[in-house]
Amino acid sequence: MPYSQKQLSDAQNDIGIKNVCGCVTSSPQFIALVNEVQKRLARRGDWYGMVQQAAFVFQGSSVTWPRYVGTIIGARSCHHRGIRPKNMWYSFTGSFHDNHHSWHADMTLEDAGQVCTYNDITGGGQILQFNVDLPQDYGKTITLYGRDVNNQPLQQQIAGVWQAGLTLTAVAPYVQTAIKIMVIDAIVKQPMQGISRLFQYDAVTNPTAPLIDLAFFEPNETNPTYRRSHILNFHNRWHQPNGNTTPKYNQLEVLVKLAFIPVQFPQDFLLVEELEVIKLGIMAVKQEEAGNDSQAEVLWLKAIRELNFEDREKQPDNYTPIRFNSTMARPLHNPF
Repeated sequence: MPYSQKQLSDAQNDIGIKNVCGCVTSSPQFIALVNEVQKRLARRGDWYGMVQQAAFVFQGSSVTWPRYVGTIIGARSCHHRGIRPKNMWYSFTGSFHDNHHSWHADMTLEDAGQVCTYNDITGGGQILQFNVDLPQDYGKTITLYGRDVNNQPLQQQIAGVWQAGLTLTAVAPYVQTAIKIMVIDAIVKQPMQGISRLFQYDAVTNPTAPLIDLAFFEPNETNPTYRRSHILNFHNRWHQPNGNTTPKYNQLEVLVKLAFIPVQFPQDFLLVEELEVIKLGIMAVKQEEAGNDSQAEVLWLKAIRELNFEDREKQPDNYTPIRFNSTMARPLHNPF
């Protein structure tokens, strides 16, 4: 998804950046510099454009967020009722409703860690199918790490030596696993030119059933991993039992901080679109590499100040929503 109006090509053609980068702007070294600067600045604040609203459709009680979702800041249901984002501690602390807290209607979006597919394998294990969109990606590989239906680790023999993982090589029209797989823990994929997809296929009990999506990979994903959240008490709040196998979909509106995704091609959009800020970041990295940490910190602070100026321009103080309630049913007075 486009993060901004600026692309990598704009940074490559910027005179100010060319003056300080010390390398050819079409080189991998320059792209690595731009990616490092963007990633480090993204850690330092929720700058303008990095926080977006989005709507997602989910089934069951879990949501696997796309790769461009970094952090869930706020959430609400399609009924416009708030859902509180929580981390994994919520499973241990609870909602403080004593022993029956799980039956209350406090909807909570609990962090559930990282996964490598947005759907799980069903039925205790299935044949998996891998498809690529472009013929140019035939011969590229994807390696699956997990367990088979006998709960044994996936293994393969390479040059006479058994190693972890099961590798599939893309061919026309698709490639399938020779065994049923129960769980996928990790995936390693070669860079590709087009989109690739992973499906599960019930070849025994229901061979005429359609393929079920497991994952959708963009070309530059090599080690796909996505954040997942559990929605607790959603069915209690609306009295709609909705298990993972129920073909009923719900909508969730969220406020998210975008994840940093490295740029690779000139047409890729930048996460930080202020080119003068990228220039300062490159200068800071160069000072760090030269051992001048104090000067590097000065440059990072300058870059952050410029981003704060941009935020002040795009989101002035009178945009800030303020809500208050009276205390103990008595009026509030401005002392000034």
